[in-house]
Amino acid sequence: MGRKRPHPRRSNPVRRPTYAGLAYSIAMSDQCSFLPDAPDSTQQEPVPGLHYRPSFLSPDEEAAYIRRIDANEDAWLTDLSRRVQHYGWRYHYAQRTITADLRTGPLPDWLQTLAQRLYEETGLFERPPEQVIVNEYEPGQGIAMHTDHPGFGPAVATISLGDEWEMGFSRRIGKAEVKARKMLERRSVLILTGEARRHWRHGIAKRATEGGRRERKRRRRLSLTFRTVNQPLS
Repeated sequence: MGRKRPHPRRSNPVRRPTYAGLAYSIAMSDQCSFLPDAPDSTQQEPVPGLHYRPSFLSPDEEAAYIRRIDANEDAWLTDLSRRVQHYGWRYHYAQRTITADLRTGPLPDWLQTLAQRLYEETGLFERPPEQVIVNEYEPGQGIAMHTDHPGFGPAVATISLGDEWEMGFSRRIGKAEVKARKMLERRSVLILTGEARRHWRHGIAKRATEGGRRERKRRRRLSLTFRTVNQPLS
């Protein structure tokens, strides 16, 4: 008998989503494509309705916003496992409600500027956002998987400051749980619309490190979440 020829070596293909099978867990940063009409446009991700744009802020802008947040020490709320600041509208976490009496007034100028920019540059908001939550994440902290309250509008934007942390996404389709993940870079903006806003949960795992083979310790991360508020409110 002749010697058997070895099978040609195959490279590992990128796994694609299979809704009837096991969870989808590819790194979404490998699958980005630019939306048309602008070389510096928002990017469309595999999760329908999920948009991502790196370097939305410059390093100088990032540093300035961090200083603004840290200077407002009295605005921090500590009733969660992480510290938060609310602007425009408060949100009642325990009751998961947003009502007219939770209105705090217009956004401060530095946040209004960002809200207007999100409205004008992305084209994904029906009007400039009027509600902002600042979240502070220290190493070991995170946020449970969730969808944003339906009392908020159809687009939700998150700007990341200070460090890059991975965000997870999941959706139940039949008996399968479909999963995806995205590294949120410093100074980037992530915007959820459509299916990503309504049907996909998102969250950040509670851990002290980031990265796979090149594991590193997490550093403090701040996020600015911008939303519109649906009208009328009770």
